[in-house]
Amino acid sequence: MKKILLVLGILTTLIVLIMIYINENITSPKSRLKQQFNLELKDGQFSIANEREQWSPNGNGFYYVEINLINDFSIIKEIQSKFKPLPVKEDFPGNSVIGNVNNFQDGYYSIGTIETDPTTFKIALYDSKKKKIILYYEVL
Repeated sequence: MKKILLVLGILTTLIVLIMIYINENITSPKSRLKQQFNLELKDGQFSIANEREQWSPNGNGFYYVEINLINDFSIIKEIQSKFKPLPVKEDFPGNSVIGNVNNFQDGYYSIGTIETDPTTFKIALYDSKKKKIILYYEVL
């Protein structure tokens, strides 16, 4: 009986550790920004203001997050070197979740498709007045 409880305890601990790893390294806003736009935020240098995600059973959906930067000047320099200056000049599939990107006039942006699939798109906006990054991607 003690062996069964020990094995169950070890399995439970492993499952919890795997879930923590997945949450921190795969599905967190920090990791998604790294995966989608190759921008790396430092711990303690940002806060999450708003995060929304909605996926249907067929895989269609969206992910939206607003990230407030806190004195992280290295990420701002990285954004300036990798992104284009606002306003957004490219067309992209519109969605009411992201709103009107033309409201962003002072900052930088990057836009593209995900994994060469033309039915998907991703956009990251950096508002230099509010020191905020908005990350949005959609799978149609």
